[in-house]
Amino acid sequence: MDYSAFKSLLLDITYVICVISLALYGLYHVGLISPRSVEGVHGGTFSLLLFDVIKLGYDSNRMCSLWWEPSAFQVVLSMTLFLYIPDMIFNLFNKKILKKILVLILAMILSRSTSGYLGLMIIVLIVVLHNDILKKSKFAFLLLFIIASSGVVYIFSSDVIQDKLEEDYGNQNADGSLNVRLFDNLAMIQMISERPLVGYGIDSEDYDMRSLELNNRTSSNGVLTLCASFGLPIMFFYIITLFKTLKIKRLHFNNIAACLLFLFFNCFNGMIIHSIVWAVFLDYKKENN
Repeated sequence: MDYSAFKSLLLDITYVICVISLALYGLYHVGLISPRSVEGVHGGTFSLLLFDVIKLGYDSNRMCSLWWEPSAFQVVLSMTLFLYIPDMIFNLFNKKILKKILVLILAMILSRSTSGYLGLMIIVLIVVLHNDILKKSKFAFLLLFIIASSGVVYIFSSDVIQDKLEEDYGNQNADGSLNVRLFDNLAMIQMISERPLVGYGIDSEDYDMRSLELNNRTSSNGVLTLCASFGLPIMFFYIITLFKTLKIKRLHFNNIAACLLFLFFNCFNGMIIHSIVWAVFLDYKKENN
């Protein structure tokens, strides 16, 4: 399979999953279907829909589709949109692609993931600044600007963002998302400083014990998790491989920007554990020109 075929298949599958999830999410909110509540292994409650496959958010009504939490769902959405940045820049008004992209964006909004929101805003900004049609057409640019601005206002005023702004920062026992991430990052930086060359091992007992001691609850930063697990040298190898992959396969309009954006996405979630993230590195069949 060549890269274009893979990317098209990825978008089609993600689109179908989102359509089904959105339909069930809508039916739930109008009261036509009821979820089945199941207690999670580590506490909290899952609300399960459609034969326990499609889920609502952990302890909330955020949409997470097939995944165990909204943040995991947004990883798939973010990576799919990331791979389609060139298409959105050079072929944004292709109806077939645009329809599917808009569905993914709606699903991202309903996931109510802060990191997903941030990544989405960056992608939209990149597209707006580089799309030739938007740059030449003042009406199209203004229309998209109004839509994007409205989206930013809606996102910022949502209870998800407002709750995060009201978190008890600095309290190690607080359960707020940003607070947990703060202490995750501080703990992993400490772990990296202790073993900068070899790390603590991936999912090893040493890693788990040291994480417990330093209050690293979720290893939510994928870049720091990689460094804390394998040491700093593997990070240099990872970045070089990523850059060369993007450059050789011409996956994006600007390889340096794409590399930085990819790493940026990884900083907000333990994304490296998700197989979709490694799609960038696959050795695709050469396309026939």
